[in-house]
Amino acid sequence: HFVKNTLERADKCGIKFDLVIVNNIPVLPLALKIASKSNAKVYIDAHEYEPLHFNNFDFNFFFKNFWYYVCKKYLPQSDYMTTVCGGIAETYSNNFKVKCDVMMNLPFYAEIKPKKCVKKRIKIIHHGLASKGRNIDNMIKLMDCLDERFELDFMLTNMNSQYGNELMKLASSNNRIRFLPPIKMQDIPEFINDYDIGLYMLAPNTFNQKMALPNKIFEFIQGRLAVAIWPSQEMVKIIDRYGIGIYSQNFDVKEMADVLNNLTEKDINRMKKNSDIAAKKLNSEQTKKQLIKIVKELIG
Repeated sequence: HFVKNTLERADKCGIKFDLVIVNNIPVLPLALKIASKSNAKVYIDAHEYEPLHFNNFDFNFFFKNFWYYVCKKYLPQSDYMTTVCGGIAETYSNNFKVKCDVMMNLPFYAEIKPKKCVKKRIKIIHHGLASKGRNIDNMIKLMDCLDERFELDFMLTNMNSQYGNELMKLASSNNRIRFLPPIKMQDIPEFINDYDIGLYMLAPNTFNQKMALPNKIFEFIQGRLAVAIWPSQEMVKIIDRYGIGIYSQNFDVKEMADVLNNLTEKDINRMKKNSDIAAKKLNSEQTKKQLIKIVKELIG
């Protein structure tokens, strides 16, 4: 019904399209159909690697081969393709013989400065979705291994869920953990500027989690924070390139705690200063320039 309705609306609008921009793999076949009526170019921006979106029996049995088929049949028909990071781009290119460039999820530039870390009080923030698949509980367990300097605030959506209740119960015995109400995405950098470290410990439970380069990392940077992560390969590349944070060698809570406990306020302030430099490069102005270049290449 959705496909039929969309095609009818595209026909009725009477517009000859020059370019159709596709916001993810599932709607690519529909976009190609619309584009064919106008002989338009098609640009696909893939959020994740669709054939390995999840790692459970239902997905592997019912959907994995279907999405592989969709990618194999339709990706070569597109005129340009990007995705969020190098690891996923390389996988698309190798598996489906397409050229795939990288366009990162970069937020707007925030005109703010880093605030100095205070020696006896190091403030950590994590914001995002309260999802069991992201193992947020590991960050609560981490706090039991950190020294008294550290405080952790969560700013999570979906906290009314069963998992949200589990997180609050698990954290209830630690008075250095708080849960704050979420705010609008565009307000995040300025709000988190009062913190010292942005924390994200993402376990590689799926291929896309292994390759993740989420927008929250760049929001930490726009907030002028030091960044602390587990060793997710695409996030590690950003940390190493810009000197903005630290990571453990393994996906282990105790090892992560050891790395954090060894930080001094001088270390954190140096990383925050580097985030200030990186923020001027890793923002949506870069994406805007890249997108304009892509469109010019496709339609002149």
